[in-house]
Amino acid sequence: MWREWADTYLAELLRLEAPQLIGSCASSACEADGQYQCLMCFNARQYCRQCITANHSQLYLHRIQYWTGHFFWKTTLAELSLRVQLGHSPGDTCCNPCTGDPKFTVIDIDGIYRINLDYCNCHTAEPRDIQLLRHRLYPATSVSPETCTTFRCLEEFQVLSFMSKASAYEYYWALSRLTDNLGINAPPVSF
Repeated sequence: MWREWADTYLAELLRLEAPQLIGSCASSACEADGQYQCLMCFNARQYCRQCITANHSQLYLHRIQYWTGHFFWKTTLAELSLRVQLGHSPGDTCCNPCTGDPKFTVIDIDGIYRINLDYCNCHTAEPRDIQLLRHRLYPATSVSPETCTTFRCLEEFQVLSFMSKASAYEYYWALSRLTDNLGINAPPVSF
């Protein structure tokens, strides 16, 4: 029964891997070339660098790829210069930001990410670890954190460890494989 649909499904899967043609950015107000797409958003539309960064200002853990002319290549929002501002409401920037570690790592349920992080450095700013916690990021240390885990990742690991007895080591390496299954750009070891 499914065989009659096999060619149609295969054609659609291949279409996602290589667009028919690169057109203008999918944002209605932009006319730049749309060379970037998000693998985690439900649409497979292509955007320019500026628009995909703007669209993901609060979705900084999404996977981005860009069209080289022959194939899609993985990139990150950090490589596209997206900065994550802590200590302020979403969309607000700090008048006195303090740049976080350039290799700041976030462990999430679908991979391990590097992000560009700015802490609030206003006179009323909370300590760095508190700023992370208020953004649902659990720091690996309370002093100069360079790695954190999302709350949802901690919750998923807890359920998996109860049900499957997976160790933290196994869970981390599974996330590492989700991030880069070939090991070409393997995420940092956080043990």
